Amino acid sequence: MWYDEYTITYDGGYRPTVAIDDDRNIIWAYSRSEGVPNYDEVYMVFTDRDPSAPQNLTATDLPTPGSVRLAWDPNPERDINGYEVMSVVSGFLWERVATLPPTQTSYDLVGLENGEYMYAVVAYDVLGQGSEGTFVTFTVGPTLQDLINTLQNDVNSLQSQLSNLETNMQNEIDQLQTQLDNLEDDLEDVQTQNDALRDQLDTTKSDLVSANNLNMILVIIVIVLIIITMILAARKPKSKEPTLAPPSSVLETPPQQPPEPPE
Repeated sequence: MWYDEYTITYDGGYRPTVAIDDDRNIIWAYSRSEGVPNYDEVYMVFTDRDPSAPQNLTATDLPTPGSVRLAWDPNPERDINGYEVMSVVSGFLWERVATLPPTQTSYDLVGLENGEYMYAVVAYDVLGQGSEGTFVTFTVGPTLQDLINTLQNDVNSLQSQLSNLETNMQNEIDQLQTQLDNLEDDLEDVQTQNDALRDQLDTTKSDLVSANNLNMILVIIVIVLIIITMILAARKPKSKEPTLAPPSSVLETPPQQPPEPPE
């Protein structure tokens, strides 16, 4: 479909005509006469406008780690011949990743390592003219801010754990100090009991020595009494030996016969 033609006449016989199609491609045609009968020159210039940049380029994470899907809207130009996916290494260095047909408006990137990436999609027409690039930036894995936040959370957690550990250690130190004080008190009590036992032992030893001395004195007294008794027994005169009685058979009188009665 062409828009209305515009014809402009200039002095000198120039009659240019300009037309624009739906894709805003321009055709400029003109003719001129050199004043010679049956001799006219016709000129035509076709200006193909560059394709418009793809719209609504997005990057979506896929379930597989390190995988991202790029997607964009199809270009409205009828002479679009395809798309190119470019990896932007730096501002002036692009690397072609894939060349796609005009019917494909998405591309999956796989095997990406953690980090930040920038990609661009360029549309090109049947004449090979390319559009401006549409850019998208995305991050695979945790971002730098995520890493900073994680590190800060770890630091906060460690500080909290350290604070709790200090509190617990202080409580344990206080408990140990209390136990130590109690042990010292118990030790003083034991020392007091030990001193009392030592005093009692000394008293018992003294009593035992006294008892031993008394026992020795008693033994000596007993020994002396035994000796005196033996001495006295040795000095006592000997008595006569008693006469033994005759045997009972000699002393006994035989039984007498009863007298016979008188006749």
